[in-house]
Amino acid sequence: MKSIAIHVALLSACLATLAIPVQAQTRLLACPGGNYTAEALTAINALRAHNQRCGKAVGALTLDATLLQVAQDHANDMASKNRFSHANSRGDQIGKRARQSGYAYSMVGENIAAGQQSVAEVITTWLDSPSHCSNMMTASFVHMGISCQYNPKSEYQTYWTLTLGSPSPSTGH
Repeated sequence: MKSIAIHVALLSACLATLAIPVQAQTRLLACPGGNYTAEALTAINALRAHNQRCGKAVGALTLDATLLQVAQDHANDMASKNRFSHANSRGDQIGKRARQSGYAYSMVGENIAAGQQSVAEVITTWLDSPSHCSNMMTASFVHMGISCQYNPKSEYQTYWTLTLGSPSPSTGH
């Protein structure tokens, strides 16, 4: 009888342990709308090809896998914790987050947005903001990453992060 009670207790503990992560996780989804990464890269490069209020025409950006991950991590952090900030929930800004992810940079920047439902809407929002527009039009930025995460239980539901970078000359990145 004692053996059965021990097995039942162990089984209950195991089931409780398995249930904790499932209950604690917020179900995040990539934002709807197809391949927003390629669409955003095309749209931002189209902007950069022409003079804007915030800057002269500059060269095209390319996607960078590390900056894509940095953007994904930050969008996830904002969406899962229902917060909107350039600092993540640990207080880390883009410079520290990029460096910790392995992107050796000479310059790095970030645009964030929340609530926009499409690439066109988020880019228009950034274009209408002098500082965000300036980030997109900075000639020394050559790489980008972008992410949009959707959490139906959060205030804004969609959380966008655009990371921009210029690699350190010593990395040849």
